[in-house]
Amino acid sequence: MIGAWCSRDVAVDFGTATTRVSIAQRARVLECPSRAAEGPALRSGAVVNRDAAATLLYALMQRLRHFGLLRPRLLACVPTDVSPEERDAVFDSLSQVGAAAISVVPEPLAAAVGAGLDVSSPYAQLVVDIGHGVTDCAVIRSSEVTATRAVRCACGDLQAAAAARVMQRYGLELLPGEADRLVRAVGVAPMPGRVERIRVNGRAGSLGVRVAVDVEDVADALAPVITRMLSGVTDLVRELPVLYGAEIVETGILLTGGGALLPGMAARLAAETAVSVRRAADPLRAVIRGAREILPTVARHNLWQHHAFGTPR
Repeated sequence: MIGAWCSRDVAVDFGTATTRVSIAQRARVLECPSRAAEGPALRSGAVVNRDAAATLLYALMQRLRHFGLLRPRLLACVPTDVSPEERDAVFDSLSQVGAAAISVVPEPLAAAVGAGLDVSSPYAQLVVDIGHGVTDCAVIRSSEVTATRAVRCACGDLQAAAAARVMQRYGLELLPGEADRLVRAVGVAPMPGRVERIRVNGRAGSLGVRVAVDVEDVADALAPVITRMLSGVTDLVRELPVLYGAEIVETGILLTGGGALLPGMAARLAAETAVSVRRAADPLRAVIRGAREILPTVARHNLWQHHAFGTPR
C-alpha cells in the first residue's frame, strides 16, 4: 500500500469506534471512524475485518503526508486480553500497509503514559480505560503491567441498550448519534437535576419521528450493562495482593477513554471500588498520545518484531 515515510515510527490506536495515528515526536493526531464501506473494521476492541482495518489505516497514513525512503515501523495498542487470533489480525492489518516492523503495547499502559502518569513509580497504580468496545484495566508498578482485567463491554453496549429500549417502548429506530446523546443525558449514576424526559430523533418505518423518552426507563436498561462493565475493575481490585491494594488506595484510579466522559462514571467507579478516581485531561486521546511517547523507547531497545510480511498493496 505505502512506499515509506520520512518519520519512520508511527503509533496506531485501533479503536472500536475511532482509529487514530500519530508520528513519533510530533503532536499531531489524525483519526477517522473505524468503519469502512464494507462494514465495521473492529468490534469489541478487536480487528474483525483485516482488509477494512488496513484500508482505514492506509487512508490515515496518507493524510500524514510524510513520504520518504523507509517503510514505517508501527506500534499498535491492543486490549490486555487480546487472543493470539486477534493479535494476528492486528499484525496482518499493519503488514498490509507495508510495515517494516511491528510492536504492540497494552492499551491501559499507553493510556497511562499519555495521561501523564509516572509509570516508573514503585507504587502500584490502577488505570481503567473505558472505550467503545472494551473496559480494560491494568495495575502498573515500576514500569511493568503486573495485573490486568478486560471486559468486552463498554460505551457501545450502553448505546445499544439505550437504542433497544427505545425501540421496545416506542417502536423507534434512533438516528445515528442519538443513542450516544441519550446515554450521555442519562449518565451512569443518578444526578441532581436530571430531567425526567428527553426528546430523541428516530424513524418509525419511513417516517422521521421525534419522541420524549422516559429517562428513568432508559437508566433501568443501562444498569446491567454498567454493572458488567465495571465488574472487571471490582474483581481485579478484590483479587489484588494486600500490598498492591493498599498502594492503590493511596495512588487512586486513573480513568481514561470515552467512558471517562460519561456523566457520573468517575463517581460510580469510586463508589464501586472505595478508591478515589481522577479523570485524564484528554481521555479520548490518552492511548494514542501514550503510544506515540512510547515509540522512542521501543526504538531505543529494539523491541520491534520483524516478520516476513507480504508485499504491500
